[in-house]
Amino acid sequence: MAKGVSKLEKVSKAASNVNKAVDTLPEILPITRKFSEKIQDVTSNLSKSVYNAAKSSNYNKNFETAKQINFGADVINTSGSTVDLSELLKLKKKM
Repeated sequence: MAKGVSKLEKVSKAASNVNKAVDTLPEILPITRKFSEKIQDVTSNLSKSVYNAAKSSNYNKNFETAKQINFGADVINTSGSTVDLSELLKLKKKM
C-alpha cells in the first residue's frame, strides 16, 4: 500500500507543478509575443536592407547571400507562430 501512496503523491505533486506553470502563462505570453514581434521587425528590416543592397550590386555572390539571409529571416519570422514542415520546405524552395 505504501508504494501506491508514494506514486499517488508523486502524481499529485506533478499535477500541482503543471497547474503552477499554467497559472504563469498569462504573465509570460505577452512578454514572449512582444519579444517575437521585435525579432520579426529586426530580421525583416535586416533582410530587406541586405537584399536591396545585393540586388543593386553586380555581384552574384552578394545576391545569393541576400537570398540566404531572407530565407533565415523568413524562418525566424514564422517561428513565432506554429510552423509545419511543409511551410519550411516552401521557404527553402524560394532559395
